[in-house]
Amino acid sequence: MKNSTLAKIGINILLTLAIMAAILYFIDFSKLVRILMGAKLEFIALALAVYLLINALMAARIWKLLHGLGAKVGYAEVLKTQFGGMLASDVTPARSGYFFTAFSISAKHRIGLEKTMTVIFGPQLLEFFLKIVAGAAVLYLAIGKVSVIGSNSLFAALFVLAVVAGIAFFGLLMFSRRFLGLFSFAKGLPFGAKAFYFFGLMQNESPILLREIKFLLGLEVVTWLLKTLEWSLYFWALGLSVSSGDMVADFGFFLIFHALITFLQFIPLPTVAGAGTSEAAAAAVLAAFGIPIEAGVAFMFLTRGGMLFADLLGLPAILEFAKSKNIGEIFEFEKRIGKEVD
Repeated sequence: MKNSTLAKIGINILLTLAIMAAILYFIDFSKLVRILMGAKLEFIALALAVYLLINALMAARIWKLLHGLGAKVGYAEVLKTQFGGMLASDVTPARSGYFFTAFSISAKHRIGLEKTMTVIFGPQLLEFFLKIVAGAAVLYLAIGKVSVIGSNSLFAALFVLAVVAGIAFFGLLMFSRRFLGLFSFAKGLPFGAKAFYFFGLMQNESPILLREIKFLLGLEVVTWLLKTLEWSLYFWALGLSVSSGDMVADFGFFLIFHALITFLQFIPLPTVAGAGTSEAAAAAVLAAFGIPIEAGVAFMFLTRGGMLFADLLGLPAILEFAKSKNIGEIFEFEKRIGKEVD
């Protein structure tokens, strides 16, 4: 592993620990522990089961799209690598370790990287856009709750215009080479190269995405609802509610809330998978809906801990990769995108 990579990992871990320590310092730690100790295990078990199902469906998406491109990879192999990518993303900044899934499948089965990148990250562009929209909506609701903007119609109009502009912008990036070319300068910017090549790859292999658009949209709806259920179950495990015990209303809230927080974990901050920052943001938003800060932090600890526990199923895939490759590459995949694609 390169010294620069080790230094980067060390800095990320230190910053993550510092943020976590700051959060714990400013809250009632004993109350946090009591809340976690009182969690209902049956709800946690159900949440874990739902999370496993989500990953099984994500693996099915990869498997189906690869077969559509003529790449015959067994579903069990894709599922194993899916969990490996999720585990790698749990310990890397901006969850960039998920590149492991694409690089691992490509290297092991001699499939062009442009194919694996497209079938894995192409559909996620749609998901990221939806998360931005949902995240903006939940922030709007939270700000309104604390009477910062109230029913400001101008803000609402600007919000709608921003969503429409975002749809047009991302649509052009996905399907217009000329428009994408205007942003070629991004290749020289940190993380800009990643985004530029994402869109370039999707344009190269976009026919498969368009052919399977109904399947992709349907699966997106199902996984979105399942992620909502997973987070709701963790919330209910702690005996929490944003609507005086109305589970349907809670589910509706998490329909957009989970999108905001999971999107924050992909922001390129020098912390491990957005740890600390996403917890703080989630606790702040939940506080606007009457949830005590300690309960909000406990909830986020529970969701992150449950995910990491389930993702340990990907450890065999990581260890198999480590036998033939430098394990440090998991922290460097995003740097290889342009080089590998070109």
